[in-house]
Amino acid sequence: TLDENVKQGVIKELPFGDSKMYSTRLFDKEVEVVVLSLFTDPNLGLYKRKNSNAIVAFGEFTNDLTDEKIWPDLIKGSLFVANCKFTEDNLSFIKKNYEYLGRLSPEEVFNNIKFIFSQLNDSTKLVLILGSEIEYKNNTQEAYNDRHLYNIELNHLIRVWAQENERVCLIDVNDYIKDQSSFTNNINHFTKDIYYRMSQDLIEKVGNIKNASKINMVYKKIESFFKRVIRKIYRIFKKA
Repeated sequence: TLDENVKQGVIKELPFGDSKMYSTRLFDKEVEVVVLSLFTDPNLGLYKRKNSNAIVAFGEFTNDLTDEKIWPDLIKGSLFVANCKFTEDNLSFIKKNYEYLGRLSPEEVFNNIKFIFSQLNDSTKLVLILGSEIEYKNNTQEAYNDRHLYNIELNHLIRVWAQENERVCLIDVNDYIKDQSSFTNNINHFTKDIYYRMSQDLIEKVGNIKNASKINMVYKKIESFFKRVIRKIYRIFKKA
């Protein structure tokens, strides 16, 4: 656990720092269901604060913020910057004070998930959304090269572990993807029918979890949200 002074220092000194980046309600006792997607973890670049154990994640791992050769493109925004405004000054600060670590391996992501699960309330259920194991053949983004192979390795670790934990449920996008027509412009972006089926599956799984305990307002809000999404998608399909 990071010291509060270290957290506040990181938040204030980084151009992508945010006051809520170290805040979470995941581990509160009243939280009964946690839903996490595994789509993002393989993409992120990690940066360790020198002389500290603080590690932050940002952007695409293929764009090392400490590499001066790509600074002009980061400043112009021609590389992915997540709406962050980079300058030569703040990039120089990052280069001087942070060490680029690359990205997490599938094993490291898996270990992080297990750690999160270990910190949840004993009755809290964890729902994990698994990434595509089918290659998106029209990929043009370096950070997504061979992402399907990464997902195959990570998903295998998660599936084996989930079989041993009744409090873990999986939403597997591979159950819905048919072929290349199921993608839009990215291995993580799908056609509306895929999201429709994922939403239905999530409602069912969360509903089954809640049937085993009392129905509270958190569940009702989740159910209401996804039903609105499904009705909206259904109307779109009817008009098509």
